[in-house]
Amino acid sequence: MSLNALLQNAIKQGIAAAGDTAISVTYKRVTLGAYDPATDALSVTTSDTTFTTFLYGLKDNEVDWFAGDLTMRKAIVNHADLGFVPTAEDWVEINGEAWEIKSVKAFPGTTGYILFLRKT
Repeated sequence: MSLNALLQNAIKQGIAAAGDTAISVTYKRVTLGAYDPATDALSVTTSDTTFTTFLYGLKDNEVDWFAGDLTMRKAIVNHADLGFVPTAEDWVEINGEAWEIKSVKAFPGTTGYILFLRKT
């Protein structure tokens, strides 16, 4: 078993160990399409991927865009649950509410990611 597979399995087991604190999240992957001169805008398509994770708080030294009145959290995502690299252009939906992805920190290889989220 490769190191990436071992790390992905560890992430999966960690999320499973969260038990009742784990939540379902819908990742909204944004793809920009062609420019439409009639509307003066790019067409936007979103594709949804649902996975289980848990949210936890940020430390003060982890954010340079901190604003005290915003709800901010981190989420651990297993790469195997997404199948692609998350970006800050995308967003997630948690309990029907939109959360902006402010930053993405990758684990070694393509094993997983920490999403830095801000409630919009």
